[in-house]
Amino acid sequence: GIPPQFDWSGSKNLSNIKVHYPQPQIFYTFGVRAIGYENEVVFPIELTLRNAEAPVELSLDMFYGVCEEVCIPAPAQLSAQIPPRAEAEAVPVRLALATRAQTAQEAGIRNHVCEITPAGDGFNVVATVQGSAEITTDVAVFESGTEELWITPLSIYPYGYDVMIEAHMAYYGNGALVV
Repeated sequence: GIPPQFDWSGSKNLSNIKVHYPQPQIFYTFGVRAIGYENEVVFPIELTLRNAEAPVELSLDMFYGVCEEVCIPAPAQLSAQIPPRAEAEAVPVRLALATRAQTAQEAGIRNHVCEITPAGDGFNVVATVQGSAEITTDVAVFESGTEELWITPLSIYPYGYDVMIEAHMAYYGNGALVV
């Protein structure tokens, strides 16, 4: 799929914004695993205002993909004015927050080690994660933080409280890659 991109730079009275991602679903199309959302998704946002007594003007330029057998890129522009001290109490927002990805601390992760070695046109990555409870997952997702770096999990080996994940990392940016 195409991960959503959010650009809030046109907003006013906004010092920080955090987008919360609900837990995605796993899809298989033509034997290829993809991760995303089906039909609709709610991305709760957490706003930090410059002035809590003034309204905030949100301006969002968003880029995302609509996928079935192929992904179609889709842009969207949205705007809203929110009065001071407003809070969302909508059920969809609460449900999306309840299913968001957990932080390492919330998931009971005690430690992690990541080894990166050159491999052909990219790098091999081996990540070992130590949990505080038995890990039984067969899916791993790496968040690179940039669209220029793709990390594709190849295999996952859960064993007791630990899990080892092997992946391939490819860099599609210009210039040097700093890891």
